Amino acid sequence: MAHPHPHLHLQMLLVAVALVAATALADTNAGSSSSSKDAAADCDGGYCVVGRDDPSIPHVTSTGFEWTVEASSNEELVDKLHARHIIQTPLVASVMRLVDRGDFCKRSAYVDTPQPIGFGATISAPHQHAHTLELLRLHLRIGAKALDIGVGSGYLAACMAIMTGASGRVYGVDHMPKLVQLATDNINKHHAALLSSGRITLMHGDALVGVPIQEQFDVIHIGAAVDKVPDYLMKLLATGGRLVAPVGPQGEAQVLTVYDKQEDGTVHAKKLFGVRFIPLSSRKEQLLHDDL
Repeated sequence: MAHPHPHLHLQMLLVAVALVAATALADTNAGSSSSSKDAAADCDGGYCVVGRDDPSIPHVTSTGFEWTVEASSNEELVDKLHARHIIQTPLVASVMRLVDRGDFCKRSAYVDTPQPIGFGATISAPHQHAHTLELLRLHLRIGAKALDIGVGSGYLAACMAIMTGASGRVYGVDHMPKLVQLATDNINKHHAALLSSGRITLMHGDALVGVPIQEQFDVIHIGAAVDKVPDYLMKLLATGGRLVAPVGPQGEAQVLTVYDKQEDGTVHAKKLFGVRFIPLSSRKEQLLHDDL
């Protein structure tokens, strides 16, 4: 009778160890997801979230599980993103539970892919929203001011407004008036008070040349790829503030990049990982895709 090769025993042992580790990770993440719902809530401005005081610095990286999630509800979507450690913290999990992606997406709302919203624009994939919110979590504190360039569907602006509380202010800018109206309509479905109270202000403007508000922002998010972050946006970034943008030309490699403004006014840039975004284009270019 033939005997198994000794290497086969080693391979079987390694597979068994891997299965045990994977099961333990799933149990740990499931427990983390459950605890994010059960922990004591911090309520501000009509919204209750958990983990707002968590001081841990996020370590956001591509997990390898992006693009793999499908769900039948927003709750299930958030649970699966959390279990795969794409959502890392209770705060981001609780905020994404409060903002139902189905209000901002016409189809396949709970599938981890971008979806078209008109004018060649998209609502980003859920994993990208999670990565962005984790990267900005410590800066989207109560009372912070945030600027969302390319507000699109309005989803991220709504999440930011909940995180910054009743005293915070979020400004969303898009150079397509129909997209500004789309974001307004989407937010009004279940979060109208964020607009009526002034916590979110949506504006028409061309971010390639400037925005119709001159403030110092704790957070700036650019929701489309740029070859280079415009200089004027760096000037609008407050000391201690953070800007997140996908950087790279259309059709070539893009990298999600974080810019932090130091006390002396210098800006420290850190490249994170490869992403795929539509380019931040001119109004004339987007009018070629008027499908709203």
